[in-house]
Amino acid sequence: MNRPVVLSLLGLCLLGCYANEAAFRNPPDRPSAQRAKLQISTTTLPGGTVASPYSAQLAATGGTTPYTWSLTAGTLPANLVLNSSTGAIRGTPAVAANATSLTFAVTDSSRPRQTRSVSLTLTISAVITPLAITTTSLPSGQVGTPYSATLAATGGVTPYTWLVSAGTLPAGITLSSQGQLSGTPASQGTSALTFQVADSSSPQRTATQSLSLQVDASTSGSQSAFYGSGINADALNNIRVGPIAAVSYRFLANHTGTLSQLHFYLIVNASKPGYNAGTGGTLLIQLETDDGTAAHDPSGVVMGSVCVVCWFSLKCLLGSAARETS
Repeated sequence: MNRPVVLSLLGLCLLGCYANEAAFRNPPDRPSAQRAKLQISTTTLPGGTVASPYSAQLAATGGTTPYTWSLTAGTLPANLVLNSSTGAIRGTPAVAANATSLTFAVTDSSRPRQTRSVSLTLTISAVITPLAITTTSLPSGQVGTPYSATLAATGGVTPYTWLVSAGTLPAGITLSSQGQLSGTPASQGTSALTFQVADSSSPQRTATQSLSLQVDASTSGSQSAFYGSGINADALNNIRVGPIAAVSYRFLANHTGTLSQLHFYLIVNASKPGYNAGTGGTLLIQLETDDGTAAHDPSGVVMGSVCVVCWFSLKCLLGSAARETS
C-alpha cells in the first residue's frame, strides 16, 4: 500500500476516536421527552397576620436544577418578598389582604428551558385584639313589666355567640345567642349571673363577665315585698312606691332585743299629680304580724297604727306615734 494513503487512513481513525470520546464525555442535551417533566408541587399558601413574621416556601420537582422563580401576575402584600433562587416568600406584612390572587412561575436550567406556572391565593389577616365583654352592669327590671337589655363585647372576630355560663336568669327573662336579654319578669329578686361570649375566630376565643340582675316588685295595684333576713338597725329605709291605693310591705325582723321603732319616709315629688302641695290626704300606716305561712300574708292582727294628714312630707315613728309635717 502506498505510504501516504496509510498515513491518511490512520489520521482519520484517530480523529474519529477523539470525536467519540468527546461525545461520551460531553453528551448533548437529551430530547425533552427523555427529561423528567418540571412540576410545581406547592398547592396552597399559609395565611399570615399583619405585623407578624411570615414565611412560605414554593417547591418544584423534575427538570434540571437550579430553578428560577418569579411572580408573573398579582402583587405580594407590602413587605413580603419572593426569593427568585429559593422560592421562599418572607417578610413582615404591613397591611391585610383578603385572598389575594398570585401567579408564580418556575424555570429550570435545561436546554431548552422548561417553565411551569401555578395560581395561588394569599390571605393576611388584620391584628386581632383580645375579646372582652364591655357591659359592666344591667338595668333593673320590674315584675310584670317588659324587660330589655343588650350585652356588648369588643375584639375577636364577629359575629359573637352569647350564653349564661353560671347562674339562672329570673323567671320570664331569656338570653338570645346575639346577647339580647328580653322578657317579662315574673318574680322579684336579684340573680347572680356569669355571661360568656365566644367569637368566630379559629381557634375560638371566649370571655366572661359576672353581673347581677335585679327585679323589683310591681308598682301597679296592691303589692307585696319581702325584704331580707334581718334589719340590723331596726330601720327600713328608702322604699319607693308608685301612686297606688294600697301598698303592703313585708319584712323579717331577725334580731335580738325589742323592735321599738320602725321608720317610714314619704318624700313628695311636686312634678307628679297627686303629690303637689295642698293635694295630700290621709295616710294610714299599720303594723301587722303575718299568718305564719310561707307566703307571709297579713294575719289581720294589728300591732300598731297611725293615721296622718300629710301635705308635703311625712316622717312617722310607730310606737311613739311621733310625726313631722310641713
